[in-house]
Amino acid sequence: MRRIALAIVIAGMGFGVSASATASVSGGPGAGLTVVAATATPNGTAGWTVTANGTVHATGAAHNYGGLTGVALHAPVVGIAAVPSGSGYWLLAADGGVFSFGSARFYGSTGAIHLNQPIVGMSA
Repeated sequence: MRRIALAIVIAGMGFGVSASATASVSGGPGAGLTVVAATATPNGTAGWTVTANGTVHATGAAHNYGGLTGVALHAPVVGIAAVPSGSGYWLLAADGGVFSFGSARFYGSTGAIHLNQPIVGMSA
């Protein structure tokens, strides 16, 4: 059994890496919304972007395993991380909700726990 570590960054904790970029989605669900996070496939030639409402867009040869479009979220999506094989990904909401797609396993979330600060990103 292979273990996968997910790192979740909480704002104001004094550690972690932060990056900023601006991009918009054109056409389809999520059109006009700002991309809040992106991740690449293991070989780096394709990947996924996600908007705050959970709309996922695949780029290159990456497969779209689904998203949260139309799901009533308690907090916006703030992160996406691919599984090492590239056959799935996790979406992360600011309240700690974790959503699994493709081969990504669900290991739990903090969506039902009150957090003192919002979660701002993740990596795998």
